[in-house]
Amino acid sequence: MKKIVCLVLILSSLCLAQGFDFMNSAVKGGTRSFAMGGCFTAIDYGIDAMLGNPAGLAGMNSSEILLNGRMIVVGDMGFDDDFYEVEREQKNSYNDKINIKPYSLGIAFPLRLPESNVNITGALGYRCYYDMSSTRKREYSNYEENTVYESTEKVKGLLNVLSAGFGVQLSKQVNIGVVFNVPLFSKYETITENENLYSEAITSVKSDISGDGFFQLGTQINMHPRLSLGAAYFMGHKIKYHDREIKQKNDDDYRPYESEDSEIEHPDFWSVGFQFNALDDLLLTTEIQSFPWEDTKSRMGASYYKTGKDLRVGLEYGREIKLRFGYYTNQIPLNDDGSDFMDKYGFSGGAGFNTSSMRWDVSGVYRVLSHTSTVRTIFNPESVGEYEYKVRQFLIYASVIYTFDFGLGF
Repeated sequence: MKKIVCLVLILSSLCLAQGFDFMNSAVKGGTRSFAMGGCFTAIDYGIDAMLGNPAGLAGMNSSEILLNGRMIVVGDMGFDDDFYEVEREQKNSYNDKINIKPYSLGIAFPLRLPESNVNITGALGYRCYYDMSSTRKREYSNYEENTVYESTEKVKGLLNVLSAGFGVQLSKQVNIGVVFNVPLFSKYETITENENLYSEAITSVKSDISGDGFFQLGTQINMHPRLSLGAAYFMGHKIKYHDREIKQKNDDDYRPYESEDSEIEHPDFWSVGFQFNALDDLLLTTEIQSFPWEDTKSRMGASYYKTGKDLRVGLEYGREIKLRFGYYTNQIPLNDDGSDFMDKYGFSGGAGFNTSSMRWDVSGVYRVLSHTSTVRTIFNPESVGEYEYKVRQFLIYASVIYTFDFGLGF
C-alpha cells in the first residue's frame, strides 16, 4: 500500500519540485534542440552552441548573430477533479496565462590567426540562464462554503548571464569549446493580487539576484561520416537572493516586511549524446543528462533527492524545410529509498528553414510532472483516496540567426 500522506506535505513537496524544475532549471540549448526533446550535446553547431555544447562553435567560416525568445502559452497545476469533490475540501489550482520573454542575443565570429591552420571561433552573448517569469491565476475556495476566489500572481524573474567563449577545431574529427558565464543585471519580483472572504490584498516581493561565474565545456567527436559523439559539462555554482523587500497592502493597511537572504547551490551537470545521420535528410539523436539533485543545497530549508538521469531522443527530417520531433522522460524520487516518485516527461516538435542569409527556427514543448498517491486531508481525515497531481505546461520557442561574412584577424 502506498504511503499515506497529508495534503499539506504533498502540496509542498510537489510545488517545490515543480518550481525548481520548470521555472528555475537552467536553459541549455537553443530552439532547434528544444524541438528535438532537449538534445543538444551532439547536434549543436554555430552560434546556438554557445547555449549548449560550445564545441559546436568550431568550424564556422562566417559570422552569425542570434536572437531568440520564448512564450508560455498555457499551463495548469493541481489535483484532478475528483479530489475537489471531497467534502469540505478546499479547491486550489493554478492556470498559466500567456507570458512572453526574450531569451538571448549573441554573436559568433571566426578568429583568423596568422600562419595558423587551427580553426577558432569566438562568441559573445547576453542570455537568460534561469527563467522564473510567469503569469499565473489561482482559484481556491473557502472551507465552509462553495464560493470560489481568484488571485493573480505575476513573476518577473530572470538570472541573466554575460557569456564569452570559443570553439577550436583540433582536427577534422575533434572539436572542443569553452564558455565562461558571469551573472549580470538579474532581479526577481512577484506581485500577488489576492481576494478572499474578508478582504483584498496585494503582496509584492522584490529581490536582487546574483551568482558565481561558471564554465561550460564541451567536445564533439566525429567517429564515422554518419556518427558523432558529444559530451558537455556545466560547472556547479551558487545563486543568491539578497536585498529582499516584501510589502503587503491589505485593504487600506500598508505593511512592509523584512526577509533574510537566501542561497541555492547547484551541483555540476553533464550530458553525453550521439548523432546519427541515418539518411542524407534524416538525423537521429539521443542523449543522457545528469540531474544530481541530491547535491543541491539551499539555505531556505529545501532538500532534493537523487533523480537519476534524463533520457532524451529526437529526430530531424528534411532538406529545405526541416521537421523536428522529440521526447524525454525521467522519474523523480520524493524520498531517500525511491519508493515514492513523480513522473516527468515531455513531447516536442518544430521546424526550421534557411534563406540566403537567415536561419529561422520554431519549436513547441509540452511538459508534464505527475504524481499519484493515496491522500488523506488534514481537514477531513475520513476522506482517503488515490488522487493524481499534475503540472502541465506548453511553451513556444522561436529564433532567427543572421549569417554574414566577417572574421576577426590578428
